[in-house]
Amino acid sequence: MFKTEICDILGIEYPIILGGMIWVGRSELVAAVSEAGGLGLLGAGGMMIQEIEQELNGVKEKTDKPFGVNIPLVRPDADEMIEASIKGGASVISTSAGNPKRYTQKIKDQGVKVIHVAFNVTGARKSAEAGADVVVVEGFEAGGHNGVDEMTTMAMVPQAVRAVDKPEEAARDVDIIVTATNSRQPFFPARYLSAGVHLSCLQRSEIELEAFKRCDPLFIHLNSAESNFTSALFRQRQKELNMEVRDHPWTHHQFQWDAYPTLGQLVTGQVEGRTDDAQISAFINNVGAGAQFAAVGAKVYELAKAEGIGRKLNSDLFLEDMHP
Repeated sequence: MFKTEICDILGIEYPIILGGMIWVGRSELVAAVSEAGGLGLLGAGGMMIQEIEQELNGVKEKTDKPFGVNIPLVRPDADEMIEASIKGGASVISTSAGNPKRYTQKIKDQGVKVIHVAFNVTGARKSAEAGADVVVVEGFEAGGHNGVDEMTTMAMVPQAVRAVDKPEEAARDVDIIVTATNSRQPFFPARYLSAGVHLSCLQRSEIELEAFKRCDPLFIHLNSAESNFTSALFRQRQKELNMEVRDHPWTHHQFQWDAYPTLGQLVTGQVEGRTDDAQISAFINNVGAGAQFAAVGAKVYELAKAEGIGRKLNSDLFLEDMHP
């Protein structure tokens, strides 16, 4: 059985989640699914508070693995249901049929994961914005509170993924960001940078100019003379291949690249590197390492895919995010 990111988020062995089925998802089935390595969800939609407490006690008697409770937010006693579920040992609360912003943060503040079930693309986006750890979308053919949009799951899922999956999340809480592309327009905006991150890019055209202005220290790969020489060789090669030659708008007179030290000066100790963990640093025009970036990136992707970890983002999302 393969492992995916959902396993790490919910603390389970296999990416299998029992639907929070009313009258069916009781303690016996919940415990069996959790004990087998999936996530059992108690279908509490038709239960009173006392019954929820009893069923949760039954789950804990049969397994010590993670389990959760499904709570329809249309219930007037949703607050009490959530409180009883958390006190009863649920590590996950699955909410549905209501506004995710109402309870998501309250649940997360108690160290419990939140799954929110949405019945349209707008609901999926709002679930992500509310901070849900997992967003589930169900189409019109599903049971339960599935909305009135009459959109099927197969049609909705790709639209919801596009609405929810934000490339900025890929740059969040990381130490090093490496870009190595042939992009001729910036796809990495300055707002993706956070305190303490180090940015290493193959060419300036990949990164929004404002991002470089936030970097201190910033090191370039080549000095002015070398840069002009290699640029001339590159342009000559473009002409030989009948490639379109276009001046990039970020020229030396717009940004004083010569004011920054080179990587060689840093390596040889002629200039100082970072002095504070909160500094945003950058290596620019890291031409020599370009092939290494590509090779290492391909290997890391291969290993991550095999292990079922990480997230694959459509590169178009970056351009759409920066050039809407």
